[in-house]
Formats: sequence, C-alpha cells, structure tokens
Amino acid sequence: MISDKYIAGLVDSDGNIGVKYLKIASNKDSDGVFAVYTQFRISEAVGIYNTLPLVQEAIEGEIYVDKPKRIGPSKTDTVMQHLHFQGKKAVSILNRLKPYIYTKRGLVELVDAFNATSVKREEFAAKIKSIRATGQVYPNYLPRKYMCGYIDGNGSLTGRLVSSGLYYPMLTCSAWEKDVGLLELMKKQFGGSICAPKASGAKAVKWDCFLTDPSKCVEVLEHLSYLVRLKPQRDFLLSWVRTEGNFRKGEQVRTQLMTLNKARLQRPNSRTSDKGEAMVQTPNGV
Repeated sequence: MISDKYIAGLVDSDGNIGVKYLKIASNKDSDGVFAVYTQFRISEAVGIYNTLPLVQEAIEGEIYVDKPKRIGPSKTDTVMQHLHFQGKKAVSILNRLKPYIYTKRGLVELVDAFNATSVKREEFAAKIKSIRATGQVYPNYLPRKYMCGYIDGNGSLTGRLVSSGLYYPMLTCSAWEKDVGLLELMKKQFGGSICAPKASGAKAVKWDCFLTDPSKCVEVLEHLSYLVRLKPQRDFLLSWVRTEGNFRKGEQVRTQLMTLNKARLQRPNSRTSDKGEAMVQTPNGV
C-alpha cells in the first residue's frame, strides 16, 4: 500500500487545498460573513496515470471525473479525475499527512483551525493568499517516499541526444519560486543545478540532474525506488545502465524513453520541445 509520506509528496505537488464558503442567513451582523468548510483534492489525467485508486486504498475519499476539456498546449481533450475530500474528513486526512507535508503545511494548519467556523470572506481569502505566497520551513533531509511522491507529481525522466550519439538522461523537477528550498534539498543530496524555465509563464524554478555517469544514475534511481508514475522510466534506465554500462547507444535510449513518456507528454501542464522530448512541467495546484 502507498505510504503517507508518498501521498504527502503528491499532495504538495498535485494537491489543491482550499475551502468552500457557505452564506450565513443575512442580517445586519452577518454581512460578508460565511461558514467555511475544508476541501482538498489530488488530481491526475484519466488514462495517463492510475495513481489515484492506489491513494484511495490508503486514505479513502471519492474519485470523480471531469468532463473532457482542452487544457494547455495539448491538441486533444483531456479528462481529469480527482480524489476529493471535504469537511471533517478532509481535516482528518490532512492532519494525518501534516507531519510530511511541507509546501502546503501552512494551508493545512489554517483550514484545520477554521473548518466549520464563521469568517469574513474577504479577510479569510487574504489569509489564504498570503500563506500561498509564503515559503515554508523544510527538514534537513527529504524522506525518500515523500521525494518520490513529489517527483511523480512535478518531475520527469527525459534527457537529450548529442551529436556524438551519447544520450544524457536527466531527472527534472519543478516547484514554485517560493518553494525553491525543496529543490535545494534535492540538489544538496544529488547535485545538479536549479534555474528558472525559459518558458514557464509563471514564477517557477526547476532542478536538473544529469544521470549520464552510470554510478550517478544508479545512485539516484535506486534512491527513488518508490516512484509510481515514473516507475517505467526509472526501471528502463536502471536496466539499461546495468546491462550496457553507459548511454553510448543514444538513439535507442532516446526512442525507448520517448515511448515511455508518450502519455506524459499529453499531460495538460507539460510542455514538449521541438524534438518531442518532455520539458519541465509547471508546478501544479496550490
């Protein structure tokens, strides 16, 4: 069964935490005052991933499916599915995951404190906006399962083919600029570089970690043994480097990775290069 640490990483990357406002009976003392109820969901594209049923086994909740929508650069309609929680159940699950939630911990604490209470909508909305714009405090070391959940949500395993025929596999992960501390912990553990994507269209940053060196490839991918969405790409690269010892047959590696990433390239918030290779994804909902 998927662990709470993995799910927390998925919440920080693919989760959306918020509230539902319910109007209180109008009178002179309740103008602009609403009852608030916690809501949160984890989302993914139908037919591309199948992570939510596994998460549902661990924390229950309801899965509902949206109508097809054309989102982002995709040329085809995308159907999104969501694992949804609200009210006391949402608060209960978020508190269970809170020890391992980092980028959204401030939101968890806020909705926990105010669930099923009355608030002035404008003031409360300003609090949510402020928390979403504020960076969080991170541990000295990211739990392995959490890192796998976060990378499954906001990461990719791709690379580039150079003129010599060598393939440069690369692990990439994105975050909002305010959450760069999360990527710095990944960089501290595995090296690489952090920069702003050229065409992100948002205040996003990304971490790039090349895996061309066979020992580095094995070190990083063995650590990420709890990946679910990226497991096929991880398993392929590990099998290849253990069999071949290098990535000199670059065209073969590139073709296989592109096949494995074909579904991921269709993801609504992903981008592709002119060579059809996945680029950094914009971080998901907050």
